[in-house]
Amino acid sequence: MTDVDAHPHMGPAALVLTSTSSLSELPFYLQKNTTYYTETEDYIIYLLDSGSLPDGVVGLPYTGTGLDYPNSVGYTYRGTVDENRTLNTDGYDGIVMQSPDLKFACTTDIFLSYAALTNDPDTMGIVVLSQNGTVLETQSLSASASQVVFHDVAPGDGYQLSVELYAGACASLQNIVFTSTGS
Repeated sequence: MTDVDAHPHMGPAALVLTSTSSLSELPFYLQKNTTYYTETEDYIIYLLDSGSLPDGVVGLPYTGTGLDYPNSVGYTYRGTVDENRTLNTDGYDGIVMQSPDLKFACTTDIFLSYAALTNDPDTMGIVVLSQNGTVLETQSLSASASQVVFHDVAPGDGYQLSVELYAGACASLQNIVFTSTGS
């Protein structure tokens, strides 16, 4: 299993592995919330007490809520990703995270959650929302805030989200939540 996207709904679930697989092969964020349940000749079953299950979907190609991480399938990044799937940018100058092409089935709000690791400068960089290569909106990434929000993004495909940091700025990029706001 690879680090792919996560389903946004938390709660109990079952993880079924082949008997030749090992729990240690799973990403740490899944390992830490599992409990051995039972096994058969061909499978080992674990219970996932809490946390997000991988769903392999990025963006919001359906209605409801979607959850992406900096290391979700198709995302590129510079820095290190910790056991909680948070990207620590390590002071890189330039684009530190970029989404793959995203699709939105309905009008969507996008929430990028982050934490500043430096307070100087207050404006650490920018977050750019584009569609098919055309910049739609740019917002500042402020050291005194913890979230950037793009409201009422129209349905469509070819969207891309990029985070660019200025020299000396360090941040932890935590996750991207997509919430449908209309049809």
